[in-house]
Amino acid sequence: MPAVKDPLVGVAGFARALAAAGLPVASDAVETYTRALRQVDVADPRQVYWAGRATLCRGPDDIPRYDLVFENWFGGTVPRRAPHRTQRPRRSQIAALDATGASDTGGDAPRLRVAADDTEILRHRDIAELTAAERAHLAELIAELRPHPPTRPALRLRPSRRGRVDPRRTVRHMLAAGGNGGDGRRAKVHRLSVLGTGPQALRHVGAIASVIDVEEVVIIGRRPSSSATLVESLRGGPYDVRGGDHGDLSASDVIICATSSSVPVLDDVQVDPDAVVCAVGSHGLNRREIPAALTLRSDVVVEGRGSAMREAGNLIPARSVEEWSQQPLTNLAELVAGRFVRRSGHPALYSGVGMAWEDIVVAGHIYTRWRKRV
Repeated sequence: MPAVKDPLVGVAGFARALAAAGLPVASDAVETYTRALRQVDVADPRQVYWAGRATLCRGPDDIPRYDLVFENWFGGTVPRRAPHRTQRPRRSQIAALDATGASDTGGDAPRLRVAADDTEILRHRDIAELTAAERAHLAELIAELRPHPPTRPALRLRPSRRGRVDPRRTVRHMLAAGGNGGDGRRAKVHRLSVLGTGPQALRHVGAIASVIDVEEVVIIGRRPSSSATLVESLRGGPYDVRGGDHGDLSASDVIICATSSSVPVLDDVQVDPDAVVCAVGSHGLNRREIPAALTLRSDVVVEGRGSAMREAGNLIPARSVEEWSQQPLTNLAELVAGRFVRRSGHPALYSGVGMAWEDIVVAGHIYTRWRKRV
């Protein structure tokens, strides 16, 4: 690796090299590695190696790939831990008891603090066969337990004082206000522009129109014939629909990017400051639908921060993994919980990598199984 003035420069590149070798590294782990490097002597390869191994490897399976990338990236040999001296295994002593419960050993033989009855095997005892005295003793033992398990979010079973959750209003609110309950939220989408003409484009129009009123849908495709086919498929919906071009983007409230493009499909100047942009078509670090300038000025929402740092090509070219770790992204859970507040005059950008569809399928399966049981 070329010499640099700041020894910490290149940490993000090392993380990307690990990801390319099949060892994905979360942004918070990179941040922890950076802090660790500031506490050790970076001129000592052993300290650099162990700082990275302790913060970037999640388990023993990650170590071989980490060693390979470390050796190639830093240009040195991988430090090895000195072998431990062989230790003799401990062996426990088992003492047999006679029928009266007294030990066979006598005289000056060492006394054992713990022993077991030859005829008592607790794992074969059936609680249903306990006597009344044994049940009472068991109840006393259980009463002595004072567990303090950690609290965790649970399913709310009691209805709210406002009644049941309205999914249509909730999604409409999120789409219009980006999770913000401010007074500036939209009541409808005046223009929904869609870049792409495939199944994703068709389904996203239907999903959005089912939760918020849409006045006009504009389809923008590379081939006029494909755009015309999608326009015909959407006719009959509760909106006006037509084919268009990139000139329609500047007046769009919501823009859906549902293409397989490896390069940006729109320009930053074509997006209104208050627009909502959903990039859901291209996945992978080498594919992107959104220009870096638009990402940098937007309030960004992702499915999960870890998956975004591994696969979101719309984000990584704009900032490195280390830089994103210093400006945390909002995930879908925080968006639904109302903890995402949009800044005035900044677009809202959602960049997905396909995990939301997996979550929906899993959640649908769980819900179906639950309905069959109740």
